[in-house]
Amino acid sequence: MAPPESDGTVETRYMTAGNATDESQLVHGYYREHLFMSAREKADIRARFSTYTEQKGYQLGKIFEEKVESVPAAFGQLVDAVVSDRAAAVVVPNLAHFAVLGNPIRVRHELRSVLQLAVLVTDQHP
Repeated sequence: MAPPESDGTVETRYMTAGNATDESQLVHGYYREHLFMSAREKADIRARFSTYTEQKGYQLGKIFEEKVESVPAAFGQLVDAVVSDRAAAVVVPNLAHFAVLGNPIRVRHELRSVLQLAVLVTDQHP
């Protein structure tokens, strides 16, 4: 399957990990770019997502990168994707990546309660 095209404001990566094929095991990733984030940092985050989800038995789907200049475009696309793809969870490096949207604990709570999504955190420190 070919990767979806980006609209220029949000970089979306299409990846898979593990061998889970059940839609209930699909996980999409989300992280926010910071002003001086290098390509290496972005690659490291994507690699951690892949490794973490594979170890937990999930299939990694799309990864949404929140661009500094277009907040909250990627988050909106993430929500659309988890609903349309019936994803089971969202993976983030840490909850601080939700801070551009408001209180990160509240954002996690809304994802859990409104969308019934698990929120997976790859790093246990901010």
